[in-house]
Amino acid sequence: VSAGLCAVRRCRVGPAADKPRRPTKVHHGDSMTVGRRSACPTLRKNDESLMKVLVANLGSTSFKYRLFDLANETQLAKGGIDRIGQAGALSSCSVQIGSYKAETQQPVPNHAAAVGICLEQLTNAGHGCLKSVDEVGGIGFKAVFAGNLSGVRIVDETLLQKMEALSDIAPAHNPPYVRAMRQLQQAFPQ
Repeated sequence: VSAGLCAVRRCRVGPAADKPRRPTKVHHGDSMTVGRRSACPTLRKNDESLMKVLVANLGSTSFKYRLFDLANETQLAKGGIDRIGQAGALSSCSVQIGSYKAETQQPVPNHAAAVGICLEQLTNAGHGCLKSVDEVGGIGFKAVFAGNLSGVRIVDETLLQKMEALSDIAPAHNPPYVRAMRQLQQAFPQ
């Protein structure tokens, strides 16, 4: 099974992205991803309003996320929702933004609803860290299986259709990823 990082926003890939650039370190819990900050035109240092990147991790019944400010190399928020789509179960919805921490219990029927909760948490007037979703310069996913489409890719209709066609091979992961990717494309149309 192949895995790759998919991005909702357009980033430069291929030979032009391989030119030497100052690496950016983004911490994910105990692990660290090193990327090239200027490989993505929407994530240039001179436009710090677009240096915020949402990293989403979906499981068959969970949605976890972190929001990073790459300009300051800091984590702005993290949150998670579990027991998604389980009939009769309340999902635990947690968020931490700065010193604000909260956990609520509510039914979450699917991953699209979980994405909506995430966006509400991040843009909440009382405790959110974003005034608008427009402040997010990119979104990253670690997709499970898209057949012969691998590596870092832009989320486009070709990728989504390929993942949908292969849902019988990865039934616990591909369908929720496709739904969440479509939901986030609607929330972040640029």
